[in-house]
Amino acid sequence: PTRVLDVSAGDNHNLVRLVSGADVQGVYATLNHCWGNLPVQTCCRASISELRRNVPWESLCKTFQDAILVARGLSIKYLWIDSLCIIQDDNDDCQREIGNMACIYSNGCVNIAAAASVNGSGGCFANYRRYMTPWELEWGPLTKRGWVVQERILAKRIVYYGEDQLYWDCAEGRESECGIDVSFYGSKDLGSNGGFRMLKASIEHGDEEVWERVVELYTRCDLTKPNDKLPALSGIAMTYAAVTGMTYIAGLWKERLPCQLLWTVARSPQSTHLSFYRAPSFSWASIDGAVSF
Repeated sequence: PTRVLDVSAGDNHNLVRLVSGADVQGVYATLNHCWGNLPVQTCCRASISELRRNVPWESLCKTFQDAILVARGLSIKYLWIDSLCIIQDDNDDCQREIGNMACIYSNGCVNIAAAASVNGSGGCFANYRRYMTPWELEWGPLTKRGWVVQERILAKRIVYYGEDQLYWDCAEGRESECGIDVSFYGSKDLGSNGGFRMLKASIEHGDEEVWERVVELYTRCDLTKPNDKLPALSGIAMTYAAVTGMTYIAGLWKERLPCQLLWTVARSPQSTHLSFYRAPSFSWASIDGAVSF
């Protein structure tokens, strides 16, 4: 990544700094979180110099603090958080970093997912209940966030901090803290045995029909910023283009247009036409709401 947070602390437990990725060596973790309706600490042009000296611990929301503690507990020195590692009021920097998402998430050592937190105040560490519900992982607030689709697909391994337990997901399989087999959970429209793992494998092998499955899943999620509709899938698109050599056109692939133009709006009150231009009308990205092929 262009920037990461140095969370190694040393003798000062509260010391966190923003550093250049080119100046450091070692593995890093990434964070999946919901921004929600509460403000979180961000990096902007006016604050970046100060953040390079120190990111005040008390200014960090609970989810960020917990993610730092997780990284330290795993002896991971660096952590990537979108709001702090991308200059939020610099459009050029935002576009450049969005273009790097495939590399950022696929090269991270582990993805820390605050799966049960609706905003920055929820944190990672829940008050665990006596009775655990492994299916809550797929119906929690994090899985409704559009950006998370590509983050989950691209990450090598993910540790989920759910409402009532921990979950682990990697290429070898999925495990839950309570010991229940959760290999079939998390699939939704994606089939069994950990749908996102299968989806990633299909993308890496250039499966011609996988894109339609990605779009169907993605359009059922929410975006805070409507203009992020295509950028939030750009990492997967870049990976898929590199494998297949196909040409990307506004959320569709030129070589498969006869099939991919056959999308239809799912019956949903949330499906709406936009009052502004975002994509050509032949693209599913021209509307908000779930689509199917």
